[in-house]
Amino acid sequence: MPLGEIAFQESPKEKMRDETTVIDAIQQSVSEIKNRLVALPLKLNPEIEKLGNPLDTVRLLENEIIGILIELSKMQLSPKTNSC
Repeated sequence: MPLGEIAFQESPKEKMRDETTVIDAIQQSVSEIKNRLVALPLKLNPEIEKLGNPLDTVRLLENEIIGILIELSKMQLSPKTNSC
């Protein structure tokens, strides 16, 4: 193996830290999505009660869910930093 390649290889400890950072970011993202979706019934209940047509309710829910997902897709995640 050429010397240049050896210098750029990560140690197992560095690789583990990188994997932990990715896992933390994914967990944070999933948690945020879950929290936003779980809050929808309470947020939308007054509007849903006013709607008489089930199709309108479906459209309202779809629009809210799509809006949440678009907003979350634009968000920058900053995973927890671990001092290893």
